[in-house]
Amino acid sequence: MECITSCLVRVLFRQLVTAGTVGDPLTDALAALRVDPWRQEVVTHISGCSSPARAALAESLANHVEHLRGLTPEFAPGWLPRTNDRVAIPLAGGRVVLHGVFDLLVGVPVTGVASLCAIGLTTGGSWDAARRALDYVVLLELLRSGTPPFRVALLHSGLGRVVVDDVVEAEVGAMVSQVAGRLYAMAASGE
Repeated sequence: MECITSCLVRVLFRQLVTAGTVGDPLTDALAALRVDPWRQEVVTHISGCSSPARAALAESLANHVEHLRGLTPEFAPGWLPRTNDRVAIPLAGGRVVLHGVFDLLVGVPVTGVASLCAIGLTTGGSWDAARRALDYVVLLELLRSGTPPFRVALLHSGLGRVVVDDVVEAEVGAMVSQVAGRLYAMAASGE
């Protein structure tokens, strides 16, 4: 159920950032997913749920959205808020592609200047794993543009928690080491 909740909350987060409002969370999320051909299994699953299960899901989503309303500022258009920003970085002549998705990227890209803020969203699970995922997309932005974001924020919609940190070279270096280690292990195993 956590995966379904996460999928729904992410859709509602995008709606909150882009439209500034969410009506009925479950209705809004399902409406958004119905037009996404890759998310039909989520819509089908929820449609098959019992009334009590749907009511519990609706209550959970309302809780997440209430927290997100308190955690997410209204962004001026000049800040260029971009949700669901996908990044793909080919390495080794395209034999390896690192890819990830920013939940929210804010700021005007400036060549050679750290001018972006990366915002990650987690609905539950390990805070450390969510932070590592955010550090990974920070590395991808460095590879894409030559400059990492200057700041990151991680929102926990289930708890209403937010942590904001400056991006530091040591964390980026640690992520480079993790990715290099994983690539080395893949090469050694023949993946």
